[in-house]
Amino acid sequence: MWVVTLLDPECPLSRQHVHTLNRLRAVFSAQGVAFVGLFPQFESTPAERETFRQQTGAAFALAGDSGRAWTRRLGGTITPEVFVIRRDGVVAYSGALDDWAVSLGQKRRVATRHYVREALEAATSGRLPATRRVGPVGCRIE
Repeated sequence: MWVVTLLDPECPLSRQHVHTLNRLRAVFSAQGVAFVGLFPQFESTPAERETFRQQTGAAFALAGDSGRAWTRRLGGTITPEVFVIRRDGVVAYSGALDDWAVSLGQKRRVATRHYVREALEAATSGRLPATRRVGPVGCRIE
């Protein structure tokens, strides 16, 4: 199973969500879930991704998607946008990581719904999550 998150080093929400992704990775990697941050910008370089890792503490793989093949295949339009992909290739969940960001510039003090965690709990138990899609909040992929 995979958790693929579309990230942009210039998007503040991408940077802020890394901590939550790290916590999810710490819990679910033992259950065979792999985490990867995917950069759909055409100009993304390995050095820029390493700088992002150092600045944010990302504890998961970071990869470029300069041709946007994966971004298009997943239907991604926003950073950060998360996709939980089962071993059989079915996208079990896509969208917002949680409900912390209500809209651009408006955030809750704490998240009250944890969509990706809920999706992972369901998917690692062999079920589809009750919530399959929640529109992401963040920066548009140009």
